[in-house]
Amino acid sequence: KSQTDVGLLKKADSLYKTENFSASELIYEQNLSKIKNPSKSLFLKLAYIKEKKGDFLKTLYFLYKAYELDPHEKTLSKLNEIATLHELKGYELSDFNFLILFYFHLINNETIFSFL
Repeated sequence: KSQTDVGLLKKADSLYKTENFSASELIYEQNLSKIKNPSKSLFLKLAYIKEKKGDFLKTLYFLYKAYELDPHEKTLSKLNEIATLHELKGYELSDFNFLILFYFHLINNETIFSFL
């Protein structure tokens, strides 16, 4: 990221925190393609903004991008919730997805659920 990108993203983050979602969304989206490695946080913020606007397809897209970077049950559950609400398939917590989550957390020395 260049200094300009960092400054713009900080501005977008400030706008996001004050719930100025339209302005933050514009900055995030204008700079997304310029960011070499977008963060999970950025994708989650965009997903939240898109959900507030009722754009469920882009919400699913950004949630999935966040999930790809850091697979967590909470993100997968949100994907499933939105997909179910709109009668879409493929976002369920299947045995395969559970194994991916388990493996990811195992290699990162984390637990998925408090009882594991």
